[in-house]
Amino acid sequence: MHYYSLNIPTWALHTSHLTIEEECVYFRLLNYYYDTEKPLPKDLTPVVKRMRLRGHEDTVKEILADFFTLDADGYHNHRADIEIAEYHKKADTARANGKKGGRPKNRDSKTQPVNLANPAETGLKANHKPRTNNHKQITKFIRPKPSEVEDYAQKIGFSLDGNHFCDYYEARGWQLNTGPMKDWKAAVRTWKRNRKEDKEFKPREIII
Repeated sequence: MHYYSLNIPTWALHTSHLTIEEECVYFRLLNYYYDTEKPLPKDLTPVVKRMRLRGHEDTVKEILADFFTLDADGYHNHRADIEIAEYHKKADTARANGKKGGRPKNRDSKTQPVNLANPAETGLKANHKPRTNNHKQITKFIRPKPSEVEDYAQKIGFSLDGNHFCDYYEARGWQLNTGPMKDWKAAVRTWKRNRKEDKEFKPREIII
């Protein structure tokens, strides 16, 4: 498997506690994992040699403890296992359709090409914008980086920890009480209003 998707905001969030060296080691271990499509072996000597990580063995152990789980067949990364399984599922479907002479034809609908290299863009044409039945453009929610949250909060005169904000909603699947989050800036403004209300609240004095 020579291709895998990388969500930059998610990567930044989950590696924000790492040093540059630790992040580099983690990235190289993932590349080895996806390239071989197998869990990392218990004896990491060949992995360390191939990934040019000699001298960083202690960091390798820390990354394994943080992001991998040791099973009978080696070190597993849960997210990588899911993506590799999905890749093989799509590859098997494509091979099966190829043996049948291509994807099944449907006169009532247009078939779309299968693109295993970049499934997120399969079937999309250049400058094509997905639309609903009423032709309203769909706006996809993009999760912010902690630094973006802090910059925006500062612009509106509000001090906010971007990591705390992102971790809070990441744990909730970026869901609000009313449904999926559509505008994270609106959520920041809400946090600001709530903070202001807390400060303005004054309990009544008790006279004895």
